[in-house]
Amino acid sequence: MKSTNFILREGRIEDAHDCGSICYQAFKILSDQHNFTIDQDSVEATIESFSSLLKRQNIYSVVAELDGHIVGSNFLWSNGAIAGIGPLSVSPMTQGRSIGKHLMQYVLDYARQQKFAGVRLVQAAYNSSSLSLYTKLGFHVREPLVVLKGTTLQLEVLGYVVRTATLADIDICNKLCFQVHGHVRHLKLLDAIEQQTLTVVEHNGNITGYTTVLGFDGHAVAQSN
Repeated sequence: MKSTNFILREGRIEDAHDCGSICYQAFKILSDQHNFTIDQDSVEATIESFSSLLKRQNIYSVVAELDGHIVGSNFLWSNGAIAGIGPLSVSPMTQGRSIGKHLMQYVLDYARQQKFAGVRLVQAAYNSSSLSLYTKLGFHVREPLVVLKGTTLQLEVLGYVVRTATLADIDICNKLCFQVHGHVRHLKLLDAIEQQTLTVVEHNGNITGYTTVLGFDGHAVAQSN
């Protein structure tokens, strides 16, 4: 008989190795089944990423333990009025026991307690199991996202200047994000400033777009394409 006696607790820095290894393994198996490339470069890179997540003060983490062993984790990003969820992962050996559902409900309850205006997440379209779970939990599909990989073109567009952002640009970036999305991501911008990855594009002397980083962990906003 399979044990279902799992517990949920807040994540700790020392959980990074187990949580990162589980996340890489779970997503690699899923990606291989559907003949997609995995988002993470390696298990070592995933563990390093989890080490960073578990240290961040603005990211709330929860870990699932079964018989004394970590079997899954989930995260809530508190970067603004709209909280972000993920990555959610459960060990392939313990899937199908409602662990993922409880990990999701745990962070959703926390989000309600913190009075966020809403929550968002990104889900791979081919993962029907997670799509079913998120739908049951009340999520709605808002827009498709496309993952593109390749070599940057290193092009310059006449009249548009791209430069590294400074703290003086934060308010303008927030206003731009609010115009496009109806909310700001102030803490995310501050993180990007600290990591020296925030860049802005100027046209006719005005900031018309920005990106925290071009990659899976970043976001970009612009007045137009």
